[in-house]
Amino acid sequence: MKKIRYLPLDHYLNLLGNSIPFAFSRWGDGELSAVFGVEGKNCDGHVYYPRLGDELRNVLYKHAECGEHYYYGILPCGYNAFPDELKNLENQPEWVDGNVIMHANRNGEMREFWEMISNYRVAFVGPARLVLNSGRMGFFDIKSYIPTLLINTYARKEEIEWWITCEMIEKDINLILFCAGMMTKVLIYNLWGEFSPYLTLIDLGSMLDPYTNIMSRKYMVDYDWNKLKEQNRPCI
Repeated sequence: MKKIRYLPLDHYLNLLGNSIPFAFSRWGDGELSAVFGVEGKNCDGHVYYPRLGDELRNVLYKHAECGEHYYYGILPCGYNAFPDELKNLENQPEWVDGNVIMHANRNGEMREFWEMISNYRVAFVGPARLVLNSGRMGFFDIKSYIPTLLINTYARKEEIEWWITCEMIEKDINLILFCAGMMTKVLIYNLWGEFSPYLTLIDLGSMLDPYTNIMSRKYMVDYDWNKLKEQNRPCI
């Protein structure tokens, strides 16, 4: 695979602060399992639908159409699971570090990020439990919420994409946060293609889970999330 480029959080903060639209998606072993035709499901129970694999491969292969502010973030679990496949994958994007936001989150360094987000009209795409607790987290205000299923969100992809588009137009949304599983990468690619001149799209993965007492990843049990919530909460 191509060498992974490390871009610090400040790089994305600069884009946010200067109202420069960008897209950031995170690719782990689940997404790449679907890309490479593995059968089964990921750690959250989402099935590797063959059609999902087709769409994810398309997102990778058409990276050249996305421009300089479209970032393909890869996770260690992804490149460690498929080193040979990635080495031989033709026409793959330039990868960036996909963990930069997650590392800032667990290190209590997200305050400026959330302060920047507060200047946007935000839509959130994800499960209801995260939205119900967003006020308790105190990180961001939501102008629009598009709910997803907890399991197999891809089964409603077309409906969710239509709903996002309607909400964007009606409520003048200019930034979307995603916690919607593997489907997120397809949605970000499709929406970027249509609305990139004025829309920022950010894949948060599972990073909000521990604030709702859901330790969905092994590393999460090692941190004091009540303390991190206070450190990451914006001063606005």
